Amino acid sequence: MAAIKITFDGSSVSSKQDADLNYFLCGNEPAGIIKGLANELAYSVGNNKITFQSGYVQIYGRRIFIEENTAVTITLDSTKYGYVIVDVNLSTNNVSVTTVEGSGSYPTLIQQNLHTYGTRYQMAIAKYKKTVSAITLESINRVLIPTALEVANSGFANAKSYMANHYSMEVKSYPDESSGNVYRYNMGAYQNSYTLIIINLNDNQMFALPGRFMTGHSIFGFNYRYLGSDYMLSGEWLPGSVLLLNPGSTSHRVKAIYIYKFGI
Repeated sequence: MAAIKITFDGSSVSSKQDADLNYFLCGNEPAGIIKGLANELAYSVGNNKITFQSGYVQIYGRRIFIEENTAVTITLDSTKYGYVIVDVNLSTNNVSVTTVEGSGSYPTLIQQNLHTYGTRYQMAIAKYKKTVSAITLESINRVLIPTALEVANSGFANAKSYMANHYSMEVKSYPDESSGNVYRYNMGAYQNSYTLIIINLNDNQMFALPGRFMTGHSIFGFNYRYLGSDYMLSGEWLPGSVLLLNPGSTSHRVKAIYIYKFGI
């Protein structure tokens, strides 16, 4: 057992160690084309060949460069379904660009986990169907491995979107119903366990009502002073997610309620 120097002068790094770090630094993406380098393996078909532009492939941290105009010939001998693949074989230390085909459907590719000491991985870089007279390129989902900055920017954008969608404030400026001095608000659109309700009374009194404490048939009250006199704002939480508010004087008005949503 010993400490192995990796980023030091004169150090000797195994391909496995280098691949493990590449795999980790690219977000543990098993296989893909490195985005933004060379021509990202764009391809076309013609003259019974599928031809690729240049690009970099990474499979469990093992990096391979495919040169410009790399081509594979498709033999038009029957109707078959096939892939053009990058075939990595660690047992023989070989990498090739070749084809695999199936007669009735697309073949199953060998995709072992090279990070945990698998030895074979076939990564599809094009998909086609052939007959005795033609080759048809089929749609294929090719993973593009982004840069670390792009991943960070994407994570930041996702976080902003999550905050905007899950932590927000809505205003009910008017009750759904009112009768005399009783204000009725339908709160069925909200998960009260994840809300905080702020009650605006007379535009100068604010009361915080934690939604998570509103269950069943809850009754509550807030004492307040207005123009030197004491009053109580009373409320009820009724089955069916209905909030009733009743100010302590017929001259007092609930101007609005503010619903703050947290994590939903």
